[in-house]
Amino acid sequence: VSDLMRAQWEKLPKVSFPLVDGQGPVFEPFAKIGLLFTKNLDRIREAYKSAGIAEGLWEAA
Repeated sequence: VSDLMRAQWEKLPKVSFPLVDGQGPVFEPFAKIGLLFTKNLDRIREAYKSAGIAEGLWEAA
């Protein structure tokens, strides 16, 4: 996280993202946030999958 974002961290809204398998209803907001940092939707999909694996919500394919 960049220094600028860290300085504003407490001002950001608290949002929970219940991750679901595949590109469920949570993928869209996840992607919108990801697009703030990268324009590469493939990287966002991979980050979404990795987050689900890290949280134990699904297994690596």
